[in-house]
Parts: sequence; structure tokens; C-alpha cells
Amino acid sequence: MSFSAEHVEPSEESSANDLFGIWVFACFAVIYGIGASVGIQGSDSSEFVLASISNSRVHPPGYPILVLWLKCFQWLSDNPVWNTSFATALLSACSMGFVASALRYLTRSKSISLWLVMIFGVQPLWLRYSTIPEAFAILGLVYSILIWTCIVPARRATVIIFSLAMVIGIGSHHLFVLAFPLVLWNIWKLRKWWIFLLVGVGVGFLSYGYLLIQSGGWGDVSNIHDLLRFFFRIDYGTFQITHTEVAGNWWETPLWYLMDWGRDSWWLFPIFTLISLRSIEWFGRDGVIGLSWILSSVFVLSLFGLPTTHAYLVHSNRFFMAPSVLVLPFVALGLQVLQVKWKDFTKYVGVAWIIPMILFSQNFVVMGRFDTRMQDWLEYSCSVLPQDSLVFVAGDGAVFGMKLGQQIIEDCRDIDVVFPKLLLYEWYRAEIASKNIAGTSMLEIIQQQTSERSIFSVLGLSQQTGLPPSYPYSGVWMRYVPHPNMLPHPEDLMTELSGFQQHYPTGIWNHSFFQERSAERWPSEQWAHSWWSLSDVLKSTGDIDSAQVADQYGRTWLPK
Repeated sequence: MSFSAEHVEPSEESSANDLFGIWVFACFAVIYGIGASVGIQGSDSSEFVLASISNSRVHPPGYPILVLWLKCFQWLSDNPVWNTSFATALLSACSMGFVASALRYLTRSKSISLWLVMIFGVQPLWLRYSTIPEAFAILGLVYSILIWTCIVPARRATVIIFSLAMVIGIGSHHLFVLAFPLVLWNIWKLRKWWIFLLVGVGVGFLSYGYLLIQSGGWGDVSNIHDLLRFFFRIDYGTFQITHTEVAGNWWETPLWYLMDWGRDSWWLFPIFTLISLRSIEWFGRDGVIGLSWILSSVFVLSLFGLPTTHAYLVHSNRFFMAPSVLVLPFVALGLQVLQVKWKDFTKYVGVAWIIPMILFSQNFVVMGRFDTRMQDWLEYSCSVLPQDSLVFVAGDGAVFGMKLGQQIIEDCRDIDVVFPKLLLYEWYRAEIASKNIAGTSMLEIIQQQTSERSIFSVLGLSQQTGLPPSYPYSGVWMRYVPHPNMLPHPEDLMTELSGFQQHYPTGIWNHSFFQERSAERWPSEQWAHSWWSLSDVLKSTGDIDSAQVADQYGRTWLPK
């Protein structure tokens, strides 16, 4: 297959490029559709599934267009997780179609465009977040449309699609505004059809009226004032993606993003980009695209201020996905420069197709349906928690996953779930008050419960209560005992954990994306923390040797 460009008439070129994009969309719709998750996933995905099957709001800014899109697919099957995931997969497939069409307009080469898009579309971040229901696929779609409308000829179809991007961007993900140089370029280019642009922006803002008729979920939106606060994320934190005081250097996350960008493409994308730098026009369309990429990736990631340890990458690596679309034009131009200067280039084209095939074979395990960790964790947790338990859960994935589990896993329905991070919000305290749970902290809530009620927590919250060292329950949950004299003896804890050791699942997730770049709570990590908790209990009794043994054993269960 040759990378050479074909000369065609402009009208024929537009038609051929559009059909090429549709063909690529269909191809990736199959790939991502096959990988669509069938079980509960971590992070924000369960919250979006809940919103798509109920009348609840998701966290600010509310993502009304995305939620309405996800609702449209709930008729497909009786599995709301798969329905929502498949709807997300179609968004990413659309992104691949727009990018492929744009690159063909740019390079006039079907082979260059298809080869680059295939390499890009099977990278871990895109396979993962295109096959679980989160908000980053729709942000990638907006960026892809901005690239397409920037490159293709100005026509009525172009402005209609750009206006659609404005609706999607305003009504779904605020981060698209970081590509404002590209947005302004498109507005100037398409100013002849200004009425379409005005309609797109208006519909995008009007879509937030949908939040006023949603009755449950995150926040209390009952008037325009509440709606504006929700839209601007006043209570949630405009640039805050995690409620932690731990901070890293400003350059850590951007550097990790650039490393991921290179490593996931076998360093082909950075090489081709560097080759293209001498041939691009910095004070024109190319410069606008480049500036938008920098602002949407390196700049915004520097504002997060998070370290790049395993525990915090889950909060930032999802933001690596969408902006990588914006750099693809430079990758394509660099490859085209290489084609012109390397006489024997076409001899190696056929062999080059093995690269996306190998990448896909390596990375397909990160697709949603192959990752059952959260579902396994929930099913196990529900099987060991007694009825009428009170459970403290940390993290959006765990708390909304458990709420979703209560709807599809029968064993979860008789427990009350509390998300301590939300206790500072009045609307959340009012919500749990309907279940006779009151308090502004974990300790207050625990002290107000009867001694007969079983109280549990994920292990990561154990330091927030001020209670004595607690009881590791079956390697996943820590049980709180309100009365200190009821604490079990440390030797009994070690016996129980040791007896459970042979039954504990080891997991099969050895892919680097899970081990290095994802911090979703694996059962193995909970198991490790159980032994660390036991180590603390042993230290408090003076048994230093046994505490060291428990601590070292727990460390063997963490990803290397």
C-alpha cells in the first residue's frame, strides 16, 4: 500500500474524504463496540450510568448533552452499563472518523491517514476511555471536530458541524475552551454563516436548563442562581480534580503526559512531530492548532499540581486522552516530509502495518469489558457485608459503583452507603438524613449509630475517624467497632487474614496501563492495606516483629 497522494478534483476530494471518514468511523465503532464494558467500572463511569437510567444529576458542570446522549441508548439491552458504554464508544468512533477525514484533506493520502489513525485509536488511553462511560470521549470528539472544521473547506456543512461542536462542548465538557485559538480560527473562517454559530452557542447554554428538572443526584439545583454555581463549578472546584492536600511539582503531570504520548505510539508520534516543525507555518493555521494542543494538555495539566505516583495518576491520566487528538496534524505532516525525503520509504509501508496490529494485540485487554475489577470488588463486598450495614466508601468509582450495584446486585440493597467527602455539602447531609444518618464527619456518624449496627469502611478512610486501630475484615473492608473494649485481639486478626490468604484472588491485570497509570482500587491493593492495618494494630501492642512481617507481606501485593 502506497503513501503517495492522489490528485482529484475538489468536489470529488470532499466527497471521497467524507466517505473515508465514515468508513473509519464504522471500523472503530466495531472495535470499541466489541470492547464496551458489560460490568460496573471505576472512576466516574457508574455516576454516568446512574444518570442515564434515572433523573439524577452528575457532578458539576452536569454534562447535560452527554447525559441526554447516554439516555438515548438505554433501549438497546437490559444491561444499562453496556448500553451507556456503547454510546460512549460511538462518540470515540466519531472522533476517529473526523480525524481520519481531516488528515486525508491535509495529506491527500488515504494510507497515511488510516495508518496514523489506527495507531492512535488502539492506544491504551483511547481503548480504555472509549469503552467505559466517562466524559473524556465526548471531549475528544469536540477536539476532533475542531481539527476537521479547521482543515476542510468552508461550506455550509462545515459550519453546521462546527456549531454542533459548540453545542456538545458547552453542554458537556468545559475543558474544550482551552482550545480557544482553534475555536476563534473556526469562527473567523465560518463568519459568513454567523447565524449558525450563534444558534450553536445558544443551544449549548440552553441545554443546562435540563439540570433544573433533574430531581436527584449531585447538588441542589432549583433556581438560576444554583444553576450558575453548578455551571461554573463553584462548590466543586474549578481547577480541582481531587480533594487532596498532596501536591507535586507543576511539571510532573505534563512530563508524564508527554512520556505517555511517546511511549504509547512507540515514539513514532514525537519523532514525526519533530520532523514537521521546520515545515509548518507558525503564524497561521498550524500555529493555532499547536497552541491549542499546548493549552489543552501541557498547560492545563501543570495546573493540577499532582504527583505522578500510582495513587494519583488515576485523577490525571484520563485528561491525557482528548488533547492528543490535536497534535495528529503535525504527526501526519512529519510523516509526509519523511515520505518525500526518503527514497525507499514506500518499500517499508506494507511492513509498517504490523505496528497498529501489534499495538492492538498488546492493548485490547484495557477495553472495558475485559476489566471486571470493580464489579468483582462490589460483588465480593456485598457478599460479606451483613444486612443493615453502614458503609463508608472513598472515591467516586466506589460510591457510585456501590449505588449502581444496589440496583443490579441484589445483595447490596440492604446497606447504607456514605461518601465522607460529600459531608461538607448541605444537600448531601439532607439526603442521608432521610436514612436516619446524621453528622458532618465519619466520627460523628459512627458515634450516633447504635452499638448493634455493623459499621464498615474501605481501608483508605481509616485515618479520618480518630478511632482506635480498626479491624481488617476479610482483606477488603475495615470494620469499625465503636467501643474500644470490643476490639478483637491482634493474633485473632492475623489468624483470620492468614486463613483467607489462600482464597484471595491474585488478578490477571499485568498491563502497564493498569499497573503504572491507573490507581483504581484493585482487590489486591485492598488486601495489601489490610495487612498494613494489621501491622499498625500489632505495633500498638508492642509486637514489633509481627508488625514488620505483616507490613512486608502487604507490600508484596502492590504493583511493581
